[in-house]
Amino acid sequence: MAQGHAVPVTARAPIPEFEEERVSELMSYDIVNTLPEDEFDALTNLASRLCDLPISMINFISSENQFTKSCTGITIDITPRSQSICQYTILKDELFEIKDLSKDPRFQDMPYVKNEPKLRYYAGVPLLSDNGHAIGSLCIMDYQPRSLTEQNIKDLKLLASEVMARLKLRKREKSLEQMNSFKNKLIKVVGHDIRSPLTGIMGAGEFLEEADINKEELSEIAQIIQESAGQIQYLINDLLDVELAEFGKLKHEPEPTDISNVLEEIDRIFRFSAQSKNISLKCSFKEEIPDLQIDRKKCIRVLSNIITNAIKFTPRGGKVSISCRFKANKTAEESGIVMTMVKDNGIGMSEEQLNQLFKEKSDGGRSGTENESSYGLGMLIVKKLCEICGASISVESEVDKGTTFRIKWPVKIVVNDPEMA
Repeated sequence: MAQGHAVPVTARAPIPEFEEERVSELMSYDIVNTLPEDEFDALTNLASRLCDLPISMINFISSENQFTKSCTGITIDITPRSQSICQYTILKDELFEIKDLSKDPRFQDMPYVKNEPKLRYYAGVPLLSDNGHAIGSLCIMDYQPRSLTEQNIKDLKLLASEVMARLKLRKREKSLEQMNSFKNKLIKVVGHDIRSPLTGIMGAGEFLEEADINKEELSEIAQIIQESAGQIQYLINDLLDVELAEFGKLKHEPEPTDISNVLEEIDRIFRFSAQSKNISLKCSFKEEIPDLQIDRKKCIRVLSNIITNAIKFTPRGGKVSISCRFKANKTAEESGIVMTMVKDNGIGMSEEQLNQLFKEKSDGGRSGTENESSYGLGMLIVKKLCEICGASISVESEVDKGTTFRIKWPVKIVVNDPEMA
């Protein structure tokens, strides 16, 4: 444990019941492998003085190692978890005390007990997260056997609570910083993307004030208002999805789905916008696809964002196609992959544009072939929704030749129970 000692391999303590969640909780504090800091050193110094013991440490236990954030009276950085006394402390939510390490078979052969500095006493209090996971410990040690007084124990528990209070405060401050940064990005995107549909609605309103409007002109104005309102609704949905995904609140929710119905809905959604640019829109699948367990809403959102771009960046008279096919797993017949492909013969993208495609944008992205409003969040939404659903996405594009998106969705086949038929 101490620097300069050979560390033999010893048996590890039992693994806590919710070890994966515990380690995940630890990592969420961004404290592992960070440099010493005065505010934590002050707490270990205070622990030593209050308990009148020479050594005090703040340790965090990862899956394999013990990381020492602060230490008084000894110099330690990283210790294998198997050589850590604190690996036993995190098994409880109360004080863990060993009055004589040399007489405990779990610790008597450890190098810092058997050899110099010949530690004898240990007491540690677990550092508990809000979810009750022990992510580490505040511990004190001595070179001779002893025990703590009731007041010592109270002081040690109070200092352990202070360690966690500071970690939680840092975590909240970082979350607020991220939220403010995220909101600033959203404001920039909204400020750009909402201008065009609002301009359309305002222009239509001004035109309605004119006295002489025939039925054909009125129909055209209604169409402008409907399209502009739809663009605003689409932007709001994107904003909500990005915010939920950003803070881990958007969940994968598969449900029994008929893929042909999904394609029919996509066709209805985009038929008019495609026709308005004289673009051929085709939805098809080659073979019969069984009902599948898939997150239908997120699948439609992903395809909608991609098709919106396909129509936007395809000139008049162009083509956009959406196809779908299913491939069953050979090893597990009740599961497989659905691949959806969206292909256009539009203006395409350069290599640089492809590299930036799924990254956060504050400039609102590009305008379409007829100066259509650009949704800077669209491709970011696609990426996040695919990640949530466990889907993979790939893109091929060439300037002036078009773009092809391929999304592979892991799915399960809906098995109908004969007894329920």
